Amino acid sequence: MNYLTPRKIQKIEVPKSNVYPQDTLKLNYMGNNYQIYATGQKIKLSDQPDIYEVKNYKLFITTRVHGKIRKTLLVSVEEFDDTMVSILFVGDMDGDGILDLLLDTSNHYNSERTTLYLSKPATNNELLMLVGKHTIIGC
Repeated sequence: MNYLTPRKIQKIEVPKSNVYPQDTLKLNYMGNNYQIYATGQKIKLSDQPDIYEVKNYKLFITTRVHGKIRKTLLVSVEEFDDTMVSILFVGDMDGDGILDLLLDTSNHYNSERTTLYLSKPATNNELLMLVGKHTIIGC
């Protein structure tokens, strides 16, 4: 990826790392308003008040670039096993003025799937493109 060059990257602080169905995370970077939002089912488990079962999960990001709305489906998971997609890093890693993301997209508590999305290689009116994944499985 010849467009990735050594430079200081500004990290954007996010108020929460998990975006559950019907949640929207609003961010502003360089005058652009971004929305990271999720769809799906969020079912509260009665015996554990802060734990939810999530099914048919989809995570999206959207913003306006050069007057056009761009939207990307980042993650699609049928169900989770005691974990949730989490935002690890938000910033402009490829230097084009558009936010890029590093997420943990694992759907199982005993694994981590670090997933990198960059804007520079995105095509077809997409905002971001998945460019790499690294999965770690525990024992």
